[in-house]
This record gives sequence, structure tokens and C-alpha cells, in this order.
Amino acid sequence: MSRSSISEPNAGEPGVDNLLSHARKGDEQELGKLLTLYRNYLTILATTQLGVAILAESTLSFLGYGVPPPFPTWGSMLSGTGRAYMLQSPWLGIWPGLAISGAVFGFNMLGDALRDLLDPRLKGG
Repeated sequence: MSRSSISEPNAGEPGVDNLLSHARKGDEQELGKLLTLYRNYLTILATTQLGVAILAESTLSFLGYGVPPPFPTWGSMLSGTGRAYMLQSPWLGIWPGLAISGAVFGFNMLGDALRDLLDPRLKGG
């Protein structure tokens, strides 16, 4: 899913320019209206970016730059002492890898489903 497929309120739409000018001046009520316009966009963006955050954390932990060793993470389960035993016990690498893949896929599908539900351009089309 590309970012261009998400319906974002354009600055040229009627009313949005007025809301932006009031939000710049610090008017809380107008800022609330502006956040309401962007609520769907921000919800979809947050769910799709969760997959990126999971991949980044697991990559950093795999390389040894993530969470310190006493705390388990999916990336650290795939590296370190677990790698020495993966030939005898392959599930030590299969389950954390499947967990990473499943979580990233699940959050991306959730973001895609929310986009389909919340995007007014896709309704009735």
C-alpha cells in the first residue's frame, strides 16, 4: 500500500485553509476540527507503520543494538546463543521468524482494511 492511496484532506478544499489559519494562531476549537479531518488518515498511517517499527526493532536486536540481553525480543531470539542450536533445534529460529512475519503482515492487513472502511473515495465505487 502506498501513501498516495490514502485519502488526505487537501489544503485547497473549502474550509481546510480556514482551519489551517486558525490552527496556526492557536485556536483550540479549530485545531480540534482539523484533527477530526485527519483522524482517519492518522489511524491508517499508524497501523501500517507498526509493521515498520516491529521490523526495525527486530533488525536492531538481531544486530545486537536493540534491547539489552536479559529481555527477550524476536530479533535477539534469532541471533546470539540461539543460532548455535538451530541446526539441532530448527524451531528456535522458525517460531520467532513466523511471529515477526505474522505480526507485520497482520498490522499491514489491519491498516489496509481500515483504509478500505474509512476512505470515502472507495465507498460505492
